[in-house]
Amino acid sequence: MPTDGRWEAIDENGARRSFSWNDRVRDPILGTLGRPVHAAYGVDAQLFRLQRALDDVATWAAHDVETRALLADVEVRKNGREPFVRHLESARRPE
Repeated sequence: MPTDGRWEAIDENGARRSFSWNDRVRDPILGTLGRPVHAAYGVDAQLFRLQRALDDVATWAAHDVETRALLADVEVRKNGREPFVRHLESARRPE
């Protein structure tokens, strides 16, 4: 998914359709893509919430017959340490 959270895919009727992360995710923190956000309750809690959002959006976008999973590479900066990347993936949909 591009950093703006929008993608196009073929639906179950064979038509090209637009999908958007923010059509489903209304939380202002989880809805922020491509720029830093503060993890008020800690990194683990924020990553957990993002994982649940990825799973939810993948289920919600069930009319998208092309996409098998949603991916997120999250750059984490914690307490001034070197950043690291955490890779998250939604539950995979059957082919």
